[in-house]
Amino acid sequence: PSRFGNDKENARKNFENNLEAAFKNLSHIQSNDYPLTLFYAYKQVEKKDGGTFSTGWETILNSLIHSKFKIVGTWPLKTEKEYALKGKKNALTTTLIVVCRKVTVKRPIITRREFIKLLGDELETSLLKMMNYDIAPVDLQQAAIGPGMSIFSGYSKVIEANGEKMSVRTALQLINAELDKIQENFDIEMDSDTRFYIQWFDNYGFDKQPYGEAETLAHAKDISVQGLVNSGLFIAESGKAKLKYWTEMSENWDPRTIEKVTLWECTHYLLKEIIDGSGQMGAARLVKLMGNQKANEAKELAYQLYHICDNRGWSEYSAQYNVLISNWVDIKSQVQNVGEGQKNLF
Repeated sequence: PSRFGNDKENARKNFENNLEAAFKNLSHIQSNDYPLTLFYAYKQVEKKDGGTFSTGWETILNSLIHSKFKIVGTWPLKTEKEYALKGKKNALTTTLIVVCRKVTVKRPIITRREFIKLLGDELETSLLKMMNYDIAPVDLQQAAIGPGMSIFSGYSKVIEANGEKMSVRTALQLINAELDKIQENFDIEMDSDTRFYIQWFDNYGFDKQPYGEAETLAHAKDISVQGLVNSGLFIAESGKAKLKYWTEMSENWDPRTIEKVTLWECTHYLLKEIIDGSGQMGAARLVKLMGNQKANEAKELAYQLYHICDNRGWSEYSAQYNVLISNWVDIKSQVQNVGEGQKNLF
């Protein structure tokens, strides 16, 4: 920024333009017979632009696609120590290898519906192949992004229903949604942060893990670890990362003050209220704030988390999710008794 009068936005645009120019030069000299392998080691930072959030991961993918590369693989590779030289700094333990092929033919245009159908037809086969090679679960999601982006980057445009060009962010969200459907056969809509929390919880529960594991999974979900930390639901410090247990989450949660409300926090604040708060009436107040659709999705997530805990033998955790589910009818019956003025936020 100091080279641009401390104008961060101008500096960012200059960086992205020159990054794309570099990739275009690589595309010009790249052999058709060999792939380009890009080693990507970058901490995700979310930047808000006109109401949307973008990340460095999207910037890289956009630049490659605009430079006439087709992404065919995104492979995590363990490369670094768990800790940075300065002990309290988080260190990247994983580098992503982005494998690309030079596009040599004219790429056609497809619609969103056609893109989703292709994802459904091809991703399951790719995922099963990867699972047969014993890829670690935390790495599987990132590796599976490759086949999905291969479909997306194989076309010059994917046209949305309103006629606009589909963004890389939307493509990543659709790829992740399809992967979740394949892996979990679960059909409720979830935000990217919640998908991260579910997979992290399934792998590690509430235990600490190396920070790089969080970075790897966050890359796959197209989110940033810092964004998770800022949400108050995740901890990343001194080279370690962990999901907050519901007792560690903040008191007096009010979704009206939060810009991005996740399904994960809706479920766990309901759990916190029913077990350690104002009981059914407190949970009913939160249901009123969420609205019926979001509240019912929060309950469905509790079912999914119960089954994860049951499969893992985490009896203490599964019992807690069971408490929320078993109280659900009574919670909903109390909603009508919640005072007026509780705004439906969703």
